[in-house]
Amino acid sequence: MKKTTNFEFFGRDVKRTTQNSRICSPDEKEGEMYYGQLEEILEFAYTQFKVVLFRVKWFDLTNKKEYDQAVKVADQVLAVLPGDEDAIRCKLVALIKDHNIHDAINILANNFSIGFGFFKVACCLYRQNKLDEALASLKGLEKGSATMLLESQILLCQGKMDASVDIYQKLQKSKIKSLEINLVAGLVSAGRASEVLGVLDAMRVKATSSFMLAYNTACALVEKNNLSDAEQLLLIGQETLMDENLADDKIEIELAPVAVQLAYVQ
Repeated sequence: MKKTTNFEFFGRDVKRTTQNSRICSPDEKEGEMYYGQLEEILEFAYTQFKVVLFRVKWFDLTNKKEYDQAVKVADQVLAVLPGDEDAIRCKLVALIKDHNIHDAINILANNFSIGFGFFKVACCLYRQNKLDEALASLKGLEKGSATMLLESQILLCQGKMDASVDIYQKLQKSKIKSLEINLVAGLVSAGRASEVLGVLDAMRVKATSSFMLAYNTACALVEKNNLSDAEQLLLIGQETLMDENLADDKIEIELAPVAVQLAYVQ
């Protein structure tokens, strides 16, 4: 094994005014990108072949602290390389994930030539609750999974339940995480609670697989007046939530509607 040295690593960049250790990699999901900093490259030499491993510090954009860190690093890069597209894209994603839509809109407005496209614009408008404008921004775009998912969420917020559910159902074979949660919520809101259990069976998903899915499915059972099974799901959902390592105040907020439903079914 040997360490490769003829590449730019983050450890070297921190001592320089120029930056060249950034990494971005597309995910299998359409429109998703991962951003990070290259720390080390290892080359393993075997008898008939070689294997090269890249050690990268990826930004975890599900973590509030990592949003701030990603924006900070992007700003450091932009201070020495104004207009760097990778840094701008990384900063934009972090701001959107952190619900800092005002700053994200400013980036889109000032860097539209980079080609962020109308999808990112629609995402920002959706986060600002400008639903009609967000939906209009999606018109003419290719009907990929990311575009369809956003459209279904906008329609759900507009109260167009059947139209939203129709899109969710078309996405069932996609690899979108937690799609079933929104699909069940849409079915219940559209007055189609009787379809919920059949849809979950078709998707091979258990109603107890997550707190939100258990709660939404319980709501469907309440609609069908199956109060006993609804109560069991709500109790299981409570236990599932406690295992998710959330902050106490977050747990309290999530449990409030559960307490209301339990009071009804009991």
